[in-house]
Amino acid sequence: MDALPSDLFAKRLRFERERAGIDARELSSRITARLGGPSDPGLVSRIEDRTLTPRLDEAATAAEELGISLAVMIAAAPDEAIDREFAALSAERLVAEALRAKADAAADRARQDLMRIDQDLRVLSSQRHQAIDVE
Repeated sequence: MDALPSDLFAKRLRFERERAGIDARELSSRITARLGGPSDPGLVSRIEDRTLTPRLDEAATAAEELGISLAVMIAAAPDEAIDREFAALSAERLVAEALRAKADAAADRARQDLMRIDQDLRVLSSQRHQAIDVE
């Protein structure tokens, strides 16, 4: 059976809160202050422990405090195969970007060489015509 949105939210809340380095009590304080309700230092802990299903305004405020949309907070987590494929493609893209940067640098050097050679040819051609005119 698929996880309920409240379960997904609870799991994501803990992950994002810890990633942001915010204590559960601190986030609880921020949420209750923004909603204008009485202080509830255990709010986030109870949501994360799934002993409390958050009200919509609490969930939306928690997501905002973490800088994440509520839709993302309740989205089903991608399975491991998708995560592995994403990681592999991301790594492949980095390699391709590095190769492109190297090729761009080589192309720039070749353009500079061509410009230098063309300039040298113009100078030599001019000198050659001057030498012919002197004779």
